[in-house]
Amino acid sequence: MAVHLHMRRRNRRARRLLAPRRDTFLWLLSSGEGRRSVACSARRKVGKGDVVRVYTASKAKHAQWWRALRAAGIDIVSTWIDWDGNLSGSIPTADAWARHWCRCIDEARDCDILLFVNGEAEQACGALVELGAALAAGKRVFLVSPHWWSFQHHPRVRCFETLADAVSALAAIAGERLRLVKARAPPGV
Repeated sequence: MAVHLHMRRRNRRARRLLAPRRDTFLWLLSSGEGRRSVACSARRKVGKGDVVRVYTASKAKHAQWWRALRAAGIDIVSTWIDWDGNLSGSIPTADAWARHWCRCIDEARDCDILLFVNGEAEQACGALVELGAALAAGKRVFLVSPHWWSFQHHPRVRCFETLADAVSALAAIAGERLRLVKARAPPGV
């Protein structure tokens, strides 16, 4: 009985430590770097709007792809694609990296679909951390990679041969969600 009680206390403490922390958003709001992600999360409830929020997890060299998708109308919520640490040749401080990773994990956790892209001669590093945050939060993952991954068998992971196929699926999901929202709207709106 004493062992069982001890395990329950330890599990409760672990859940409390691993639970998403609201103070991360307050901390980012007080710093200049997190304003976009905080503003986005305040704009609409996660997964409740007419827009599919997509987080992209890939090498930083693919940031121009994600900016182009965002310009084409896909709601890319990844702020790392615009982060100075990925754009300029400067080396970020430890504090800047800490803020960056907190923001990336929060965005991956709060998206509707995480788009994981890993090319032929690429080694996934940070993208795997972001993918884990999304799966832990119960989000769907679209996987585009020629490599075999054991997580591709997870029930919330969908594999695609090409990036174009994954983007087509994202557009179809966004179109279906928009159609459902319009169907629920009162007449004349």
